[in-house]
Amino acid sequence: MGTDLQSVLLTKEEIDAKLVELAAKIDAEYAGKDLLLVGVLKGAVMVMADLARAL
Repeated sequence: MGTDLQSVLLTKEEIDAKLVELAAKIDAEYAGKDLLLVGVLKGAVMVMADLARAL
């Protein structure tokens, strides 16, 4: 991996907090319904896994 990173846009903690917030909204919206999570971008599996765990 290169070392081209000059600054961090979002910390891991900020991303985790947003995923928990998003999971709460999804949980409320889909309460009692089936939910299918689909990650469409290459590399989305890690974020989708974190989101699924938060649900």
